[in-house]
Formats: sequence, C-alpha cells, structure tokens
Amino acid sequence: MKIKHLIATATIASAMLLVGCGNQGSGNSGMKIKVWVSETEGVSDLFKQQIQKFAKENNVKINPTIQGVSEGQAAAEMLEDVDSGADIFCFAQDQLARLIQGGAIGQLGQAASAFVRENNDAGSVAAVTFGEGENEKLYAYPMTSDNGIFMYYDKSVVSETQAQTLEGIIQACLAANKKISWKLNDIWHSAGFFFGAGCTSTWETDDDGNFVSVTDDFKSDKGFAAAKAMRTLLNSDAYNGTYGGAADFDAAIPSAVVISGTWDKTTAAGILGDDFAATKLPTYTVDGHTYQTGSFSGFKLMGVKPQSDPERASVLNKLAQYLTGAECSEQRFDAFGWGPSNKTVQQMDKIQQDETLSAFFAQSPYSIPQGNIHGDWWAIGNAIATNLQGTTTDQAVWDALTTYDDAIHAVFDVKEVYYGVCGQYHVGQTAYAWGDKPDVRFEETDNENILRTTTAITFTAEDTQGWKVRQSDGWANNWGKDGVPGGDNYDAVVGSFLVEFDLTTHIATLLPLN
Repeated sequence: MKIKHLIATATIASAMLLVGCGNQGSGNSGMKIKVWVSETEGVSDLFKQQIQKFAKENNVKINPTIQGVSEGQAAAEMLEDVDSGADIFCFAQDQLARLIQGGAIGQLGQAASAFVRENNDAGSVAAVTFGEGENEKLYAYPMTSDNGIFMYYDKSVVSETQAQTLEGIIQACLAANKKISWKLNDIWHSAGFFFGAGCTSTWETDDDGNFVSVTDDFKSDKGFAAAKAMRTLLNSDAYNGTYGGAADFDAAIPSAVVISGTWDKTTAAGILGDDFAATKLPTYTVDGHTYQTGSFSGFKLMGVKPQSDPERASVLNKLAQYLTGAECSEQRFDAFGWGPSNKTVQQMDKIQQDETLSAFFAQSPYSIPQGNIHGDWWAIGNAIATNLQGTTTDQAVWDALTTYDDAIHAVFDVKEVYYGVCGQYHVGQTAYAWGDKPDVRFEETDNENILRTTTAITFTAEDTQGWKVRQSDGWANNWGKDGVPGGDNYDAVVGSFLVEFDLTTHIATLLPLN
C-alpha cells in the first residue's frame, strides 16, 4: 500500500532513561496508564504481571488500568476518542494506516525502530513500516506472527513428499477418494496463487486516506499461470467446494488436506490424531514452470499513543518494548499458544517442535503483509474462482482475469458520489440482504449537511442483522454506530422508518413513520 502523506502528531524518542518517572503528575500511586489487550481469558492477568515486573526491574511506579478490547476493533475505539483511548493498545495490523491517519499512534524514534528491526521477523517488521529508503518510518511494535494460512494434512493419505506439490496432493486424494479443502472462492486464500507467480496488487490513498488508484497485474502472463493452477484444482474431483475448515477432516467424504490457520489446530489434531501433520502451502507447476504458492500474513501489533510529555513517552515505549520482547513473547506462547514475531523465541525448541507454528513459519517467507485494501476488492477477487470453475480453454482464463481487472478499475470510475442505507431490511415487499444493490439512497434537504431518505425501510422481527450507511453502493467508505468508519452495525428496530444522515458527524438516525 502507498500513502502519499501520513499524519503523525508526534515522533517518539524511545531511548530516554527511566530515572524519576514514578511521580509524573499522579502522586504516590505512580504513573497512570491505560492498556488495551486481547479479550481472551487470562490475557489481562498475564499483562498485569508483566507490567508489574517491568516496573520493579526499572524502579518506576506504574498504575495500569488493563482492559480487554477486541484487536479487530481497537482502531475504531481509538479513533472514536483518541484523548480517552489507551496509552498502549494491541491491534490487528490491517488497522495501522487508519491509526496513523487519525493521529492515534506515534511514529517510533531511531532507537525504537532499531529494536523492532533487530528483534522481529521480516514480515512483521514490514507490517509496521511505511515508506522506503530515507522516508521509511515505523509506527508499532510487532507482537505475534501467526495469522496466515498453511496446510494441514492426513499423513496416512498424503506422504510428506506429495504434500510439497499441488500435483502430489491431488494425486494422493484422488487415489484415496478424499477431498482437498481450499477456500478458493475467498481471495484471502486464492490471492496466494497470484503472489506466488510474482503478481502484486497495490492500493493508493490520498492525504485524507481515500482510495484513489490501484496498481494490479493479476491480468498478466504471471496471473495467467496462477489462474490456470487454480482452475486445475477447482476442476479436480478431489476439490471440496463446500469449505468447512478443519471440520472437513471428519466430513461424510473426508478431506485429507485442509488449508487453514493456527485457529484450526485443535480441531485438526483432535480428528486426525497420530495422522496429524502440517506444512507450508504446496508449489504448483504450469507450462513447465514451478511456483511456490504465497499467502497473506497477518500480525498483531502493539501501539503507543502520542504523548505530549517526552518522559512519559519514554516510559511507555520502553514498556512496549519489554511487553513485545523475548521474555513476554515466550510467556504468551506458553499460556495461549500465540506465535511470536520475536526471532529469538521463534528459534526455541518448543516453538520449532510445535508442528503448526513450524508450518506457519515455513510459509512466512512466501507471504506478504495484508495492508490497507479497498473494501470492494474482496467481492471482486472472490469471483475469480467462480468464473474459472468449469472452464476448459485458455481464453476462458483470460476472460476471468479481464472481468476481474475491469471490475477493480471500475471502482474509481464512479463519477457520482452518493450515500445510501445498506443492510437487512424490507422495502415494501422486497427483502434486502447485506450487499444487495442499489442501496436506499439519501436525498438532499434544506440543510446542506443533512441527508434524508424519501423511501421508507422496514425492519421485521426476522431482520436482525442491522444496517449501515455507505458511499456509492461500495464498502470503501462506510459508517456504523455513532459514525465510526467501518464500525459496528446499527441495531434493527422493528417498524418502518425514514433515515437521516449527518454528513459532518457521519451519524445516522431512524425517523419513525407515524
């Protein structure tokens, strides 16, 4: 992802000494800080113990308030009110651009940046890095490297050698009347075929964080090879078109190969028992050339909110370095099985002997960090597999790639900007589901900042999934509760309503019909 201009409210100098930090405006109770961590049971307790140990070892008084906040929602929570947000917070890496643009996370200083580069694997370092060369800037501390896909397989069906190639696993599964579960109608899975062939998809934003262009070469000779390999699997009798993750190992016609992630380890191991195995994604061969299938990689990161007091900023950054360092990373692995980004911990015997994490780390060199991607790309990319399945000619492959290429560039061809209500609701007798187009549009009112629908929407008792406001029938710009960009759905209320939308606050209001 490219960002022409990033708004950073402070550059944090993180190499300052920690002397005398115990009484910063907070009396004898110590420096009060707010910390957001995973909602997983036990995580808050472990972080509290780690912070206490840091304070003791560094002779600094810290009074932490630790709260469980979903890493997937941390950015939305921070951007809702940066001032009252956490001083240190854990979040998923695809939220970083929003945090930077919203001034909710500080740029790391030279010493902190050096710490990150020295101690963490290359993928996680890339996930916190913006710019290149002299313009390179780091904005967060990597915490885990374990969100990505690799291959689980039944080693009583697929040999270790066969597991290395797509051709090998297809052959093994056909011979045993078993299936291959790979969610190719999800671009988060299938993009790896294109990455493996050397394709890229880069989305560019303007100064305000709005998407303005895309550079994508999926429609190319490289993409053609990737699409042909996908089609080979899609058209194979071994392909399982109803993906259910590791549970597919126990289906009526069981899968012998499931492409999934660390979240499926317990299920896979429980079903396969002694036949459980895991490894990186396979290679594929097209027209005599062999490619290693790539993947997206995801990381959990730790951010520090910009601080006006440099001494306080120093304490927080030193604490973040400790919490993402080797000792604390090892403790999180021991307690929760989280895969560390810390290179020292990755080399420990207990990590290397963990078959699931070993498979993830083996795939890591072929993965790319998931950056900030236009919301419409997912549906557009998902259709590649649908358009390939059942085809038999090279022209059909090119047609599928052309459809994809036209669709992603059409995202920026929309001349009219408008707003509408999207969700689960009824208009008259017509039932709308999520993503159905066109949205119920807002119209102008006498107040230039207020829009209002003129078509009524109705929520029945069955319409429980809620609603949102979005721009131009797409997901690039959408707002949920309280006007939060990409936030939670508004709740459905049984009845019929017009909807009012404030362009200044991005807050929507239901207006009951009498």
